Amino acid sequence: MAESFEFQKIKSGIEAISLNDPPEEKCENSPETQRTYAELIEEIRQVSPSSSTLKFLKNLMSKYTFNLINLYDFKNMYPLEPQFALEVMQEFTSAHADKILHFFIYCEDQIINPSLPKLDDALLSEIFKMTNLEYLLIKHYYFTLDELMELCKNFSNLRRINVIIDSKSSLQTDDSHFVLKFSNSFGQLEVFIFMPTGDLESTDVLNFTSKLVNFGIIRLPFARIVASEFIFIDMTTACMKMEISSNIEFLQIDPINFEIAASKFDKFCELSALVLDWGRMRENNLFRTLSKDHMKLLENCKNLITLTLVDLTHPEILETFLDILGPQLQMLNFASTLDIDLRLVQEKCPFVHSLNISFAGVKEAISFATFTSLRELIIECHPDTSCTADITYILKAPNLECVRLSGFQMTIQQLQDLIALVEIDAILTKIQEIRLILNEKMDSDLKKEIEEKGKEFVSAVKKNKICEARFHSLYF
Repeated sequence: MAESFEFQKIKSGIEAISLNDPPEEKCENSPETQRTYAELIEEIRQVSPSSSTLKFLKNLMSKYTFNLINLYDFKNMYPLEPQFALEVMQEFTSAHADKILHFFIYCEDQIINPSLPKLDDALLSEIFKMTNLEYLLIKHYYFTLDELMELCKNFSNLRRINVIIDSKSSLQTDDSHFVLKFSNSFGQLEVFIFMPTGDLESTDVLNFTSKLVNFGIIRLPFARIVASEFIFIDMTTACMKMEISSNIEFLQIDPINFEIAASKFDKFCELSALVLDWGRMRENNLFRTLSKDHMKLLENCKNLITLTLVDLTHPEILETFLDILGPQLQMLNFASTLDIDLRLVQEKCPFVHSLNISFAGVKEAISFATFTSLRELIIECHPDTSCTADITYILKAPNLECVRLSGFQMTIQQLQDLIALVEIDAILTKIQEIRLILNEKMDSDLKKEIEEKGKEFVSAVKKNKICEARFHSLYF
């Protein structure tokens, strides 16, 4: 079949991308180029039969080396031909299997399907051929743990995996043969992230996930991160059993076990991110004051720069944490109904560049004009909490690049003052993205006026800048 003029143009576009930028750089370092590539792939699908597309891709592979392959790009190109993705993969592995370093079956906007299919043998056999694989990311299929171990033991360069594992897999952590196989398969990993199949609130699923996470922390000597996506797993068991210095950089701790875990913090000198979640204590109506002496053991964690506090309800605990860790923090995250004192954050955490507050309220804001380190600010106020902080004060942080604020209230005058400051370049001079969502109780006339001022605000922000700006108001 003769190729259409449209197909010829699309081919030229893809070849131009391939010629100017190596594929691995496009995927990892240039999201815009990656989107362009995906758009061209979609255009090919619309104007060309699968046989022509496969022939073109085969020709492309003969000219260029692809170090990163995302099979998702081809998985849904021809829905009535489910074998097409496998045929593409076979062409990739036939052309240069040993050159593929990163292999993905992944979509950033993917909604996790609880009834995902198991990875079939045909795809699995092609992955086996990628002998120099460094990164495996598959979210459209699941593995049993035994299959995953069998696969990974063949990749001596594998450093990172992010997969879905069958929660019914055998996990015999007391069996010496299993322990040896686990170490031989995953011992070189630096990042081991997974999701279990099944109901994420099921006791059996949570027990499997907790057991695998804690076992991995203990048994993987080079691991920096062992975790389950979207599930908080208390890692106290791993802390208790850690007898040597660990490379782990990420820990999640249930505060009810904080004193036990803290006694082993000296083994985690590389710790850079700590998550504390009071959710289980709150659900069981429990509260235990954290010992300041044990909290001070965190002073040994000189690399700890990210702190996440979930469901915290006691401001005195927050203040103690910020007294101890504030001067070294760069990222601070809250997810609770506690009203966060922004004045306290600014005073105690002078080097924070990312502040993320969700489901909480905020109060006591003073001008952020001297908060020079702050680059990213995300505040999502819960409707039942107080958001009394003045947005104008908050947006005076001079180096803000990304701002997302929701749940605040503003008067017409405050919004007008905000617009005036933007127009004279007194604020938001370095902004790349800003989203402002107001919650207001007002009549229809005031609503219309707020909307008009919102449009003025967006125009003022975008003037002489390349940025994304959005303004919305919600009415009750």
